[in-house]
Amino acid sequence: LRDNIGMREKTGGRQKGTPNKINQQVRDRLSELDCDPLESLVILAKEAHAEKNTLLAANIYKDLLSYVAPKNKAVDLSETEKPEGIRVTIVDA
Repeated sequence: LRDNIGMREKTGGRQKGTPNKINQQVRDRLSELDCDPLESLVILAKEAHAEKNTLLAANIYKDLLSYVAPKNKAVDLSETEKPEGIRVTIVDA
């Protein structure tokens, strides 16, 4: 147990890396129905884009983007954390 930092080791439940049963059941059912939600979203986004429905296309692409690119955390710079400034030196070579 790691009480000194307020964290406890995991006890009971499913082991780390074991898939969630409900999620596996949903994946199995989608497979039975020959349904690929990712493929369908891509098709819908492309159709919306072609039909100039940019709002729908952008929303779908934004959702898909989260699976291929990490989402950046917001950075809060308080007055005490702002950088002093940047010095640029130009050297004529």
